[in-house]
Amino acid sequence: MHAVIESTDNQFQQYWNKLVESDPLQNPLYAPPHSNTDADGRYQNHSFMVVREQEPVFGCSLTSITDTNGLRRLGFYGREASTLVNRNQLAMPSNHFEPEASRLLMDHFSQIMQDISPDILEYLDPVSCGLMSPLTQVLLEKGALPKVTNSQIIRLALSEAALLSRIDEQYRSQIEWGNEHIAMQVVEGESIEGATAELLELGKQYCATPNCSAEFTRSCKSLISARQGFLLQSELESRDRALFVHNGQTCHLVIADVPGQSASLPVIQTMLWQAIRLGKKLQCEFFDLGGKILSPEQIDLQKFGGATQARIRVSYSQ
Repeated sequence: MHAVIESTDNQFQQYWNKLVESDPLQNPLYAPPHSNTDADGRYQNHSFMVVREQEPVFGCSLTSITDTNGLRRLGFYGREASTLVNRNQLAMPSNHFEPEASRLLMDHFSQIMQDISPDILEYLDPVSCGLMSPLTQVLLEKGALPKVTNSQIIRLALSEAALLSRIDEQYRSQIEWGNEHIAMQVVEGESIEGATAELLELGKQYCATPNCSAEFTRSCKSLISARQGFLLQSELESRDRALFVHNGQTCHLVIADVPGQSASLPVIQTMLWQAIRLGKKLQCEFFDLGGKILSPEQIDLQKFGGATQARIRVSYSQ
């Protein structure tokens, strides 16, 4: 017997924790709060889960807001909406989820779409377990446009020397130069309070709407204060910076802004390597390079080694 559990249910957090345990690649920025609205009351929380016999099968992080232009938006606090799946609920030997669970997920999501009638929806399909989310199917049937993006997932169980040896030779040389010539500052724990302006600026560059920066900053500050993330900043005049969060299992790049980057100044290569080393010290199992990099043409993530992970970003408008 399957059922839908909404974010206001007393057991929601318990179920969500089980989902995170089943998928170590889950990004903690997509963890829904146990509330209907954000601190300012602007976002309505519609996050929900599909549960089967006290075990979560699907989770969906979803909020709505009417922006300053009067457009109704579905996403997740200015970021894309997203889903999470419980790998332990895959039906064998078909390696798919039970049809009733998928149907309930699609029906509940479609009902939310019908009730809100959004003008714009942004959704990130993590392609968990190599399977396209049923919600992508719903959106494609409504005429949404998909875009496949690739991340690199690096296993951190290897030694630092082994991790470095898997990086492209040119990048290794640039990283060695950068380690010697580019000083980096790590902002973590309670010291993040002094970097609020930097987080707000990153939020403006990351989020889909201008008014989501405050919620983005609040979420990031909360995670970093709880030792679930850090901000890396170069001590160059350009003040390059990159934001990372982690769930204890996977360290995720959120966004990197490196205006000082050039052919002779490998800031992003150095910064990502320093973050990988930090992720390893935090005893994370994986490092996910799938965040937003401003001026992405200046970096080839495949040169860092790791396994390619495809994701689908889906945009819907009416």
